[in-house]
Amino acid sequence: MGFVYRNLVRPVLFQFEPETVHKYAKKAVLEISKSEYLLDRISHHYCLDEKRLHTNVFGLDFPNPVGLAAGYDKNGEMIDFLAALGFGYLNIGSVTAEENPGNEGRRAWRLPDDYAALNRYGLNSEGCEKVYARLKGKRFGVPVVVNIAKNNDPKITGYDAIEDYLKSFRKLYSIADIIEINISCPNTSDGRTFEEPENLDKLLYHIKREEDWLICMGKRPIVIKFSPDNDYGKLDEMISVCENYGIDGYTIANASKKWEDLKTDKRILDEIIKKYGCIGLSGKPIRDKTTKMIGRVYRRTKGEKPIMGCGGIFSAEDGIIKMLHGASLLQVCTGLPYEGPSMPKEMNKGFLNYMEIMGLERISDIEGMLVDL
Repeated sequence: MGFVYRNLVRPVLFQFEPETVHKYAKKAVLEISKSEYLLDRISHHYCLDEKRLHTNVFGLDFPNPVGLAAGYDKNGEMIDFLAALGFGYLNIGSVTAEENPGNEGRRAWRLPDDYAALNRYGLNSEGCEKVYARLKGKRFGVPVVVNIAKNNDPKITGYDAIEDYLKSFRKLYSIADIIEINISCPNTSDGRTFEEPENLDKLLYHIKREEDWLICMGKRPIVIKFSPDNDYGKLDEMISVCENYGIDGYTIANASKKWEDLKTDKRILDEIIKKYGCIGLSGKPIRDKTTKMIGRVYRRTKGEKPIMGCGGIFSAEDGIIKMLHGASLLQVCTGLPYEGPSMPKEMNKGFLNYMEIMGLERISDIEGMLVDL
């Protein structure tokens, strides 16, 4: 199935702009999702139910470690269909406090020569109220991570910026299995304000105070999503702040604003930079950087905090390498349009083959095998 997609379907889809393809794909998905029969047939074809792939992270049961990262289903509209594709969990968002149209103009590019993508969506979101109304009272068979971020408005600063996060945190806490706090969006005017350790400290102080009131609904793990562009000194400072507040885990990492060693025609890249600046890069070019960062955070936390590995995952091999460096779970996004809907199943088959060769009983046995604590 993956061969057919990559050789027959993908060349056709890649003739159109990414956002156009996504728009029409979503329309098709929403129509399919109206039929329980079709969802059941899709699930039967794509899901791989194998006990050795099951893992328990954050006290939650995951049927496999392959999740979908934030950015693909921003408003939680496609969860039923995406769960039927065999993902072990799903991440929606980023969700902002208020409705936000995002950036104007073209917002996404593929870089096929690099197996990569560029985007400048600018946190387009329907807002936390609409997302809450859509998902309230629903369960989906797999854990759902809700990614929250500050609105793309540089006028929102100081405590108002913290309150912006808190509004989404309050509203969405009860419908999430995990809350992922995005402090590292590269496509907003000041999306990385809270990667300054002092500001992160203030944000987490208020998040944890808010959690004290909400925990009666049941404890939701809180994870922080970092940028891959921070030097290790700053990363260590941010980890120290997070550990002081008992943050439950980390997502490593977001898209990068550093374009390094790309194969794409420089004239194309220069044209994008001239008009929009260095926007978010995702895919294979950031694979090794994010893998090394996972190892750093795993050692820094002595392997005691779960890490969701994200960045440049296109295959089982990519996922295994991230798990060997300390990832408990994986998140894919850019790889999905390149590899197609059978990607989760193909990755999970690859994991089983690797476990068979290595004589491993559980998928969690891979975690951190290459890291010397």
